Amino acid sequence: MSGLAVLPLTGNAYTEEDRWLGAAMAHLLARYLTAAGLTIIDPNTAARHLIRSRTPLPLEPDEVNTIRTALKADAVLYGTYSLDEGQTLGLTLRIHGPDLPRTPLEAAAPPSTFHTFFQRITLALAERMRAPITAETRARVAGIITTENFDAFRQLARARLAWSRGENELALAAVEAALMLDVAYEEAGGVRIAIARDAKDTVSTQEAFKQWIALARQRGE
Repeated sequence: MSGLAVLPLTGNAYTEEDRWLGAAMAHLLARYLTAAGLTIIDPNTAARHLIRSRTPLPLEPDEVNTIRTALKADAVLYGTYSLDEGQTLGLTLRIHGPDLPRTPLEAAAPPSTFHTFFQRITLALAERMRAPITAETRARVAGIITTENFDAFRQLARARLAWSRGENELALAAVEAALMLDVAYEEAGGVRIAIARDAKDTVSTQEAFKQWIALARQRGE
């Protein structure tokens, strides 16, 4: 066995944008859980398996064990997310594995507490995986660099979707919207450089690189 497989989360709408947002949340959860000391299978490996096996989301209970066996995983983390009209972000997560609790982990919070919310979810998941939670664990999880602004996170997911389609100008517009919502969003700055290079926009690439370097320097101060 090789660790925990984190599958893309399923939204309450079944659009392509929702799928990309669910995949982005799975990648972020994988980063947090790695910081918590868990061994995580690359989420891209899990996603590729779902595509190759043509397994639709959300998963049926019997499909989870099949995926766990195929990925040679100790356990599988899967679930759903929702955004209600009041803009509350809700998560319903399940971990499937031997001798682990089967009851879903359910939590909700305002999107404005996105980073803090994911820290709490991560520690709760680590507890279910029987990982020790120490002061050092909490510090590592809190040290993950991301945005506290969920709308910025969502805009970056939209940018990646447009970029995957070759729609570089739309992708640049979305990533710039993410940076307007959170000027310190370092990951968005890095993605902006990559998209501008693909678009062969030399001026935007140079400007994006300067801003990304400035953000990195601010992090180091």
